[in-house]
Amino acid sequence: MNKIKKEMKKVYLWFIYWKEGKRKLELQKVKKEIQQIFPDKKKFIIINKRKFKIEEGKEKAYILIQSFYYYNAIKQELIRSGFQEGKDFISVIDYSYKNKKRINAEKYQWKKQEFFAETWEKRIEIMAGLIDKDCKSVLDMGCGECKLKKYLHNKVEYYGCDYRKREEGTIICDFNQYQYPRGVKADTIFISGALEYIQDYPWFIKKVCESRSDIILSYCIVENSYDLSHRVKLGWKNHLSVYDILMLMKENKYILVETANYNGNIIFKFVDRDIRGQK
Repeated sequence: MNKIKKEMKKVYLWFIYWKEGKRKLELQKVKKEIQQIFPDKKKFIIINKRKFKIEEGKEKAYILIQSFYYYNAIKQELIRSGFQEGKDFISVIDYSYKNKKRINAEKYQWKKQEFFAETWEKRIEIMAGLIDKDCKSVLDMGCGECKLKKYLHNKVEYYGCDYRKREEGTIICDFNQYQYPRGVKADTIFISGALEYIQDYPWFIKKVCESRSDIILSYCIVENSYDLSHRVKLGWKNHLSVYDILMLMKENKYILVETANYNGNIIFKFVDRDIRGQK
């Protein structure tokens, strides 16, 4: 048993060494490319912790953020200090996958690999439980097989929207072509497993929030699915954290009132801040 443990420890240490080596090589590659883009940037500052301090006189150095989980918090702090994303700082991880994502963008698309997992229905059921009891209508964005209808009261009016016809009455809109349902007013907008596939997600969220309806949204956050190459292969077009989603909704004057968690997906319920009397 001790011999097995020693061998396992060797394998683990080798893996850590290999991973650290890969990280250092990637960092060197990024530094070299940044120097070609910004020849005046001769020095680099590496940030990998939530709390940091830029020393006086270091303003001309280029900032490389290695922290994945705290990137957005660090980014906001740097912007408040007068730094610009891209010009003065970047995420090393995001930059490293940039070319890979561009190459795979056409290969990995939802339209080319469409499927519906049985486990998704359980997520839909949980999300349906967050719909207000007095809700009279629901707009299902990216409705797929329209499983939501099964969990709605028969008096609730249902509108299914997707990039192709799913059933009679489907509202056809391709969100990646900036198409959005017109003339549809619903008490609740339901977005289950769809946001990940939308390229211009700020535009989409803004359009959804213009309705001032309640919003029930599921999303597989990067904290629970941090392998970016895997996310790309699933056809996902964006990679957001909880912080990203909360800030995005806050910008559109929505507040979080309920959450749930299912199979790595965070489920959010947002409501209009002004309608609920919040400031």
